[in-house]
Amino acid sequence: MTIIGTNPGGYLPPMNPSTPPDTDNSTGGIDRRELDATQLLGKQKCGDSRFDAGNRQNTDDMPDPGGIDKDHNTQIIAHLGSLSEDQVTTDIYSFMALFQKTAQGMRDTARMQRSTQLQTQVSALQSAADQMQTAAGERYKAGIAQGIMQVVGGVAQAGFSAASLAATVNGASLENQGNSKLADAAMSKDAGKPAADVHRLTTDGNNLIEQGKTSTAYGAFHQGMGGAVTGISGGIGGCITAHFNREADSADTQRARLDAQAKVAETGQQQANDAMQQMMEVIRDVREKLQSIQQAAIETNRGIARNI
Repeated sequence: MTIIGTNPGGYLPPMNPSTPPDTDNSTGGIDRRELDATQLLGKQKCGDSRFDAGNRQNTDDMPDPGGIDKDHNTQIIAHLGSLSEDQVTTDIYSFMALFQKTAQGMRDTARMQRSTQLQTQVSALQSAADQMQTAAGERYKAGIAQGIMQVVGGVAQAGFSAASLAATVNGASLENQGNSKLADAAMSKDAGKPAADVHRLTTDGNNLIEQGKTSTAYGAFHQGMGGAVTGISGGIGGCITAHFNREADSADTQRARLDAQAKVAETGQQQANDAMQQMMEVIRDVREKLQSIQQAAIETNRGIARNI
């Protein structure tokens, strides 16, 4: 069966419907003549108006096919003929193997990254533990220093308190003795004793009272000095404690940084695990595709074998 417009000679409808062609009454008088390539070229060179479509350039202006470089075409054909099957075809198995190799390489890289991140995390955690130990040591030093200074202050206060007590007691005793002398002087005066004796007793009594007051004042002074020494020792202990606490806080800060570094390493390790899982899925998909291709090839061969 001949299909219009697809025969080897090419179908050319008439440009002038009034031309009496060989007609087929079944198609309403449409020209069914077929022209081969030689006849078509001849009519083009004869300037047949049927081949001048609109404003297209006339076929007489077309270059002569004889002007084509046949040697160049021959070289191209020879080069194409020299290509092997491997050079002009694609091996899907090679592509799949390349995909699997690439995925495996990325998986190995992710495994190395995971190992590195794990080592970094462990190192950071160990360093953080060392910083915790350092902070504990500094706080222990602060506690020892503060305790020592408190002990020193307590001992000093106890000593000054003892001295104050002794001075106060001595002062009271001297004042009692002085009052007794004054009483004796008054009695001697009343008894009509010599004025020299009365004067001596009065003088001795007054001196003893003054010494007693002085001793009592020393007692109060020692009491105050004990409180002052306790406060000074507490201040010194606070300064020493602050220094050690600062060192401990610095260690805590460094530990926090190391904890953050360990967290970052943990995140990197998780990302490496995810990458490894993704590459494993790619490798699994490649294997499944290869199995599917192989199975399809087997089924095709079976179908061919059944049809032979």
